Amino acid sequence: MGDKIRVVVVARGLVHPFSLAFLPNGDALVTERGTKLRIVRNATAAGGAQAVLDPQAIAGLPEFPAFRTGGLQEIALHPKFATNPDRLAHHADFKARVEARLATAPTADWVKRFESVSVAAGPIYEFDEVFADAARARPRRRAASRGPAPLLGEHTREVLRELGLPDAETTGPAEAGAVQLRSDG
Repeated sequence: MGDKIRVVVVARGLVHPFSLAFLPNGDALVTERGTKLRIVRNATAAGGAQAVLDPQAIAGLPEFPAFRTGGLQEIALHPKFATNPDRLAHHADFKARVEARLATAPTADWVKRFESVSVAAGPIYEFDEVFADAARARPRRRAASRGPAPLLGEHTREVLRELGLPDAETTGPAEAGAVQLRSDG
């Protein structure tokens, strides 16, 4: 007799799942025919935990034409980047791929794209570019100066009073060296 196959429902809520790629951590990427990429957490049920479909599709994918057999279909992990040791070994290749892709549009466009999908991103400037950016070129006002900087311990009693410490109790922290008190204040 041949090998037996066991069919198990891993996740519900997918619409026309098409392709599946397991990630090294046990999660899985699933394409839905058309334009969505979903992630199923703990798809391998490691440790007996239940698999869970993330409620939202992965954001930031390019537009795909959605028709009967088109759109986002097959997905596979690139063997050079499947595991962390693989990613480290092929870092130069990865960096070259990312830089080549980023070179296809101005920095401002990439920042907008990343921000639109809630990825914290911002430009990294060369020294001569720092003041060329309109957002950074705005004149800044200095705060009005009220006089010279305070001396060490000059306002310590006032701060301790604001924190609710009576004057009689400030000598202990001062004697322990935790705070500095001016002798005339």
